[in-house]
Amino acid sequence: MKPLAEDAGLPFNIFIEKLVETGLVYVKKGQIRFLTDQCMFAILRDDRFAAGENKNGNFSNWIKNYLNDDD
Repeated sequence: MKPLAEDAGLPFNIFIEKLVETGLVYVKKGQIRFLTDQCMFAILRDDRFAAGENKNGNFSNWIKNYLNDDD
């Protein structure tokens, strides 16, 4: 995880805080754990990252719409 924090240009503790702020994860006993049932991740065309719960299909539908908007 530290290389990811360094790539993001953030101190490691701030990087972890930002991850927790997403509402997708929490930290317990020094480990990052998911709050989701079906977490999905995507790298968007402009190199941004997106993540979300997909239990009800909303995230995958959002990705499909995102990809179709540029066609």
